[in-house]
Amino acid sequence: MFDKKTVFIIGAGAGVEIDMPVGSQLSHTIANKTYIRHKDYSAELITGDYAVSNALMRITRARGLDYNAWRAEACAIREGIFETRSIDAYLNTHKDNEAVKIAGKLAIVQSILEAEKECDLYREGRGDWRDGGKVGGSWLPELFYIMQDGIGKADDIRKIFSNLAFITFNYDRCLEHYLYYTIMGLYRLNEQEAAEIMASLEIYRPYGQVGSLNWERKGKTKIAFGGKAHEAIEALAEEIKTFNEQIEDQTILQKLRGTINTAARIVFWASTITSRTWT
Repeated sequence: MFDKKTVFIIGAGAGVEIDMPVGSQLSHTIANKTYIRHKDYSAELITGDYAVSNALMRITRARGLDYNAWRAEACAIREGIFETRSIDAYLNTHKDNEAVKIAGKLAIVQSILEAEKECDLYREGRGDWRDGGKVGGSWLPELFYIMQDGIGKADDIRKIFSNLAFITFNYDRCLEHYLYYTIMGLYRLNEQEAAEIMASLEIYRPYGQVGSLNWERKGKTKIAFGGKAHEAIEALAEEIKTFNEQIEDQTILQKLRGTINTAARIVFWASTITSRTWT
């Protein structure tokens, strides 16, 4: 376990080792998903993502707006997204355009869930990781070795999160997914017991996430790791925040400030950081 209060700040690219996309890859995926073109005015698509298209139809219908006008705004995303560093930067540029903002967030949800499904951490139930070798060679086990060191099954396993907090700017749930199954396996816990331990994890998500995992005790909308959003995609998109959208919950803001101010050690983790000096 960590002997001093340590805060991990997890940024873009932290999932590269487990085959999660970096910002440029995500931008390409989102550009393709939002470039929605229909065949001969039918529901069939030539390009674009059906889930994003269908969600835009439901949203514009409910608001009494023109679907084709919103579709055109969504299509225009591909014309400028590559001139910015990320989808977040692009949405910030067009922060006053509701159609672009919603289409972009819908595409983020679809892209991240699909990336979770295809990444090395994906597993069916309590089976194995898709690629255990790559997971084993990533930073996640190195972190876990320190967390669990000295904590036996007979101890209060919740101490595994003592002196530890995470602030992640990523939308995926890879960290929670990994810790849940790893803790379950190491300590021979059932799903309910593992979920109870995970409830002690101190984690903050300034940009939101693509919903809560099914076993989590918190969260508005639940969806499995790598699951299919279906008609929940609109609710999941509402949980996504870009960097121009402030966190409105003052309690969370105070906790974030307190977490940073009381940290004895702060570790920044992203694709451009290679040092793993944690102890």
